[in-house]
Amino acid sequence: MAQASNAESRHADGVSGLDHSAVHAQLARLLESPHFRNSKRSQALLRFAVQAALAGDQNSLKERCIGAAVFGREAAYDTAQDPIVRNAAIEVRKRLAQYYLEPEHAAELRIDLPSGSYAPSFPAESGAVEPAVPRPKAHGSPLRWIAVAVLVVVVIAAAGAV
Repeated sequence: MAQASNAESRHADGVSGLDHSAVHAQLARLLESPHFRNSKRSQALLRFAVQAALAGDQNSLKERCIGAAVFGREAAYDTAQDPIVRNAAIEVRKRLAQYYLEPEHAAELRIDLPSGSYAPSFPAESGAVEPAVPRPKAHGSPLRWIAVAVLVVVVIAAAGAV
């Protein structure tokens, strides 16, 4: 019973059911990877977003708050004129995608930054999913067969007109 209570207290501060130490370990791996190592902005945004999410602080995961807390902007800065947070988020998403595309990282805990949000997600299926193997096509796409049929009709019609 003490173990369940201990686990509950560990997750009561944010993202329930998530092993915070595993998320912190994965964050450290990400930030030390070649994809993030040379980008202080990407590191700062991802670190801030993950720590805020784990702490359950969804209010700080707004563009203006991130701009002030992470990038030193004034609290009332104009987000329409200064896209630093949006640009950094795009860069983080790109770096995360590149990191997880590498086969050696496919089975690791996944940390995502979904488009349209600064709140990271931790997909449940990550860490247990094998890389997808593309299925071979049976006989080409249906559009290809339609194109072939149209071509045959045109050739027959042209031959009949001669």
